[in-house]
Amino acid sequence: MELVKPEPLVIGGRAHYTLTSYDTVSIELDVAATSEQDVELALQMTVTQMGGGPAELRSDAWVRENFEGLHNAAELRELIRQELMAMNAQVAEQQKAQKCADALAQRLMQAVPQADVARAQQMLAQNFQMGLQEQGATEAEFLAQAGMRSSDLQAMFAEQAKQAVEQEAAIDAWIDHFRLQISDDELPQYLGIPEEDSTEFMSQLRLSGQMGDARQYALRNKAMGTVIAEASCTYRHETPAQAQVRTQETRRVLDTQMQALRAQREKDDRDDRPRLTLV
Repeated sequence: MELVKPEPLVIGGRAHYTLTSYDTVSIELDVAATSEQDVELALQMTVTQMGGGPAELRSDAWVRENFEGLHNAAELRELIRQELMAMNAQVAEQQKAQKCADALAQRLMQAVPQADVARAQQMLAQNFQMGLQEQGATEAEFLAQAGMRSSDLQAMFAEQAKQAVEQEAAIDAWIDHFRLQISDDELPQYLGIPEEDSTEFMSQLRLSGQMGDARQYALRNKAMGTVIAEASCTYRHETPAQAQVRTQETRRVLDTQMQALRAQREKDDRDDRPRLTLV
């Protein structure tokens, strides 16, 4: 039976949350293996994108011509292996922020108001529509490509909104507990503003009347940085069996992408051919 949490205490228009614990969070990070199949798939995709085919996979001359600084196919394969390993390590580290936020949200003692979730959901939907417009696509086209229904999309937005609001509430509780503060000088840093643009940014922020929202956003970023830095991390490495399943799915996706790439290339070639016209 799911525990029914109480509503947060609201003082001065601001909801106040608490956590069951303020101890360091413990998280598990998934690290993908770099298998020979992964290297081979990435190599095939790289060669295809450069206009090559199966023969070029083993052609040292073709590699020298198309990849500056490389002398043969073996070096290209090793370069791709190293890049995949670095990417897998980076992806594992990028999980920290999300998993730390999830861990804090699980400690939340109050329920977030449905009105806050609804506002977040509306914002997600608006940003999604803006993204589609920028790409020149429609929602119907996206749903068809993703194999989703409109109700599925709305359910996804609702879940993402609830998760985001709970995470914000949890980090706010952490901030209140430790009485974390942030100075005006720190705002550009925690809002991702380059130092050379900070003076103009702060001036515009004051003029726009958005200083309060910016301060809260920056304070959350500062707090999350501390939570992440102090987190206890366990690295869970992918097993060979798990890697094989993942690679099979990756191969299926890449095969589809390469087929589309070849089809587009053939179409471009046909369009470039001179056409005879009757006069």
